[in-house]
Amino acid sequence: MSGSLRRKVRSSHAKNGVNRGRKRGYRARNLGVPGLYPAFVGYKAGEGVSSLPAMHRPVAPLSLAAGLALLAATLTHCSSSSNSNSGEIDCSSVSPDAATTTSDDTCYPDNDGINDETYTIAIAVDDTGFTATGGDVGDSGPAAKNIIATQNDSQVTLTLTNNGTIPHGFRVGCVSVCSSYPTLPAGCSPEACFPAGATIAPIAPGASVTVTFDTPTPDGLIYPFSSSAPGDSAVPGLNQGQWSLM
Repeated sequence: MSGSLRRKVRSSHAKNGVNRGRKRGYRARNLGVPGLYPAFVGYKAGEGVSSLPAMHRPVAPLSLAAGLALLAATLTHCSSSSNSNSGEIDCSSVSPDAATTTSDDTCYPDNDGINDETYTIAIAVDDTGFTATGGDVGDSGPAAKNIIATQNDSQVTLTLTNNGTIPHGFRVGCVSVCSSYPTLPAGCSPEACFPAGATIAPIAPGASVTVTFDTPTPDGLIYPFSSSAPGDSAVPGLNQGQWSLM
């Protein structure tokens, strides 16, 4: 081959190489990869440069357990904030000896919205228990009177007659209010009691005593009543009374 012919062949090969390079660059640009980088996953575009567009990078999904834990933490925070803001405390955590500085109306909202009623109650006591008297006596004679029901914050006129052979009296015990008021404002007592005027000291056989008093504010509770005579503590029928405050 002559020298002139060899030069023409080399020139043709060089031009074809340039054209192939341009075609590769055109194909790469049309595949969305800048420059002449090949458009396939895994190509190292250089340190610090991702080979995938940012909008296509995979993001690790939040696991179900992590999501539930986050939700529980949020709800707990909200609940704690609510209890803290309300200013109320757990009734069972209050000492019965704690000072009472808040009014009864604030401490114990009325559960049924009914109060300020008037009652006249007459009961008899003997050596075995309490019985009804007056209009509560049936055709078969006096019936046991172990339950008294009234509204709270109401006036009661109570008459006790001793039909026994020894002295007996009447008293109403204190109760915890926590079953009806699980939470209380600060300065409220966790216990409720009838006033001292509701207690009748032991009276002689055949005697009667009448007292007038107002029932306590906390309602939705059952207060125990019994004979106030010390010797009656061992008699079941004289220690089973229930005063239901509605």
